[in-house]
Amino acid sequence: MPSPRTALVASACLLAAFSLGGATAQNRLSGLGENPGRPSGRLYPLPEGVEIVGELRGMGDEGCPTPPGSRNLGQIGTGRAGVCGTFRNTGSTAKTIEFAEGLIILSVGDQDQHGTLVERVFAELSSSSDLTVCPKEEVTITFATYCLNHDKPFPGPEETYQLIVSDLTELKAIASAAQGKNLAALESTIQQFLDDFTDHKTSAADLDVLLKEIAAQPDLPGKRERHCPPPEPSRG
Repeated sequence: MPSPRTALVASACLLAAFSLGGATAQNRLSGLGENPGRPSGRLYPLPEGVEIVGELRGMGDEGCPTPPGSRNLGQIGTGRAGVCGTFRNTGSTAKTIEFAEGLIILSVGDQDQHGTLVERVFAELSSSSDLTVCPKEEVTITFATYCLNHDKPFPGPEETYQLIVSDLTELKAIASAAQGKNLAALESTIQQFLDDFTDHKTSAADLDVLLKEIAAQPDLPGKRERHCPPPEPSRG
């Protein structure tokens, strides 16, 4: 039986094939699948006062390490390609991190595959009620993304990543349909659709079928509020 890492490398992925507004599929999908270039989109802006600790890195065979003093939120998302990140709230008030729909986790060196989240991240937490980060707190996240490239390795700890928001209408449509839905039963279906999309084997009708399948999935439980402890009184 192949290792999970081998299986992830073998699970090649995403997008190729529609022409919109006169642009070719290759131009629209730069950096995705086997298309050269970099994926299009804008850098994801973290909330004011929230910063990335160190760098985002691919997940190794041992999972994502948790730095001392960091609260581990576990896995978010339902894809197979893991990327690790630790975030710090440097401010004096609580912050809620809500990652954008259709977020792309971009391989900076372009050596490993890019990944995408199709959910709003806080809805998929497995070990915490939400993504509220208390003042001065650090949280560690494992992004479980759907892979975006053919013939590139699974994200490894040697590769660093950036967060960008895709401007592709197809990714946004899938993300919109996935809002508040439990996608655990559709992980293979979504990945297969993206694989076929890459191979120019899908149509707008196929996308519509997927969106209806997502809409039919059960809702996730409502997000519970997390309350931060009151600040310590100043001394002196």
